[in-house]
Amino acid sequence: MSPILDVAAGTGDRLYASGAHFDEHALLVWRSKNGSLEPAGVKIGDVSISPDGRLLAVGEARGLRIRDLGSLQSERTVYLPGNPRSPRWYADGNRIRFSVFEPASLSTALWEVRRNGSDLHRLPIPTEHGRHLFSEGWTADGRYFIFSEYGDLDHHANLWIEKDDARARPIRLTSAFRRSMWRFPMTERGRHLRAIPNALSG
Repeated sequence: MSPILDVAAGTGDRLYASGAHFDEHALLVWRSKNGSLEPAGVKIGDVSISPDGRLLAVGEARGLRIRDLGSLQSERTVYLPGNPRSPRWYADGNRIRFSVFEPASLSTALWEVRRNGSDLHRLPIPTEHGRHLFSEGWTADGRYFIFSEYGDLDHHANLWIEKDDARARPIRLTSAFRRSMWRFPMTERGRHLRAIPNALSG
């Protein structure tokens, strides 16, 4: 069975992997409305589907590609100082948060951009040498954002939650688990985190 990579929260459309990572036709979108499968037109990787099922956010070398899955099949690329990972859509689909590796500090920071590629900025959540922050997703009501933190030296990780407010400070939810073999997507209703092995990693 082809693994499900992501689910559009608003429509139930599913993003499937079917084939090798280098195959441009290996990523498929299952449309819940009519039960059809259509090619996504991108390779398997760090990819996420918008809540309305209309756009893909794809992490590529030095850029985040935002691809329209509609009839126009248009796309735009937001260029970044490092490689983006773990794109996650806000509940209303208007914002995307993701992680960017910063070679100068050997760390990974959190960034945000709007659906149309505007308002690109680094989030004011501090990181340090050898520490990596990964976007995990928002709660269904959009009030809270969840991210994970991983350290190169101790190989330990923490899950954090932060109110979606510029004045809020993150609160740690867990401590000292091994993140390297797991990812933590939100459930479709945004009430729970899943722990899923990284079967497609590497």
